[in-house]
Amino acid sequence: TLYRLLPMFEPLHSHRPERALIVVYLPLAMLAGAAIDAALRRPTPRRDVLTGIALAATVWAAMLVWSANGGPVVPLSAALAAGAGLLLLAQGAFFPDPARALVPLALAVVVIWDPLHPFLGPPPSALNRTNTPPYDLATQLQPTAAAEWLRDRAAEGRYLGYDPAVVGREGAQLGGYRVTRENPDVWHLLNDDLATLYGLKTIQGYDPAQLRRFSRYIDALNGMVQEYHEANVFPSGIESPLLDPLAVRYLVIPAADRPGLDELLTRYPQVYADEWVRILERPSAFPFAWIVHDLQQAADPSAAIAALAALDLRQTAVLEEPPPAVSAGGSGAAAVLTWEPELIRLRVEADAPGLLVVSQAYEPGWRATVNGAAARVLPVDGALQGVAIPAGVSEVELRYQPWTLSAGLAISLGSATLLLVALAAAMARSRRERPAVT
Repeated sequence: TLYRLLPMFEPLHSHRPERALIVVYLPLAMLAGAAIDAALRRPTPRRDVLTGIALAATVWAAMLVWSANGGPVVPLSAALAAGAGLLLLAQGAFFPDPARALVPLALAVVVIWDPLHPFLGPPPSALNRTNTPPYDLATQLQPTAAAEWLRDRAAEGRYLGYDPAVVGREGAQLGGYRVTRENPDVWHLLNDDLATLYGLKTIQGYDPAQLRRFSRYIDALNGMVQEYHEANVFPSGIESPLLDPLAVRYLVIPAADRPGLDELLTRYPQVYADEWVRILERPSAFPFAWIVHDLQQAADPSAAIAALAALDLRQTAVLEEPPPAVSAGGSGAAAVLTWEPELIRLRVEADAPGLLVVSQAYEPGWRATVNGAAARVLPVDGALQGVAIPAGVSEVELRYQPWTLSAGLAISLGSATLLLVALAAAMARSRRERPAVT
């Protein structure tokens, strides 16, 4: 039943179908709030209130004991919030009306504080059923020397962290870097979304919402499928030519010797080294944008990706719809002026009409302008973006502006407005119904 109520949940969680139960927490929280509200509004015998508090406290304590002995982990923040809720319920039951009026305000403080308090001080601890060493967050929040080196060269291309001992065949389906991130040898490879933290550009990481096109591209690069959480490059794909259009210029590998690294060390020059990692440079990497004049058409993204292996992608691009009119030959170059997560600006110079290919994952929410005029963003090579350009010098701008974001903001604003109106109406009604003091 839950699968029918949650579209796409089943294919996303085919490996852990029981996670559909995560939505059960929301109605339970709503029922708990309704119970507290009813207890504060209605005259209830004190023994019944005591019984309810004792029962809730018993369940809470049992959950903590269960977590400590191998059950589901209960974060400290959740435990504190639950304990505060019990105390506030007791206060509302045993204190006079003026004090009881403070209960909703106190509960609101708890609800707001719970998600924010990690940002207001040291990270909370949690009961750890695996007994693995905790994160050294204070250290990981500071960019490593290798991260600083890559940041200085971010305009030259992306990187990927690679250790065949972590993503070898035996561990390819087990999360790889994500499940070994406590190991300093692993997190110095700058995977597991550390690129976002340090302001770097990479092609892999942990993300439970990978774009489907990009996942298919990485699967084709590796020649194998991995769990949807990851977009890692495996030993089968580390020397694939499909890395080049992703602008992968640098490989971050362990400083220690590993089986499977010798060929990479022979093929690529080493440009950086410290006690933790070495960085190799891939001269074959494409720039972030280039111009092509030979266009082919494929039926769908999978067919487009399958066609790439036989093509020179510096000269040819594969589209999924009738190609725009371009010159059969020509040359040109593109320079990046701005490259941000939701905004890309380029200066393009071409001696004939062509297709600008941008090494950015395609998604329908991207919008483009060429010299200020709206232009279509086309899916290219199964996963990237393309924009038709004229001959001469052009200014191309790409912005991520999905209509869903505007719709979501409008819905949120409307909902907030309705809640404020309802609150104002309830307060006005409460004043009118309040008995006069004589």
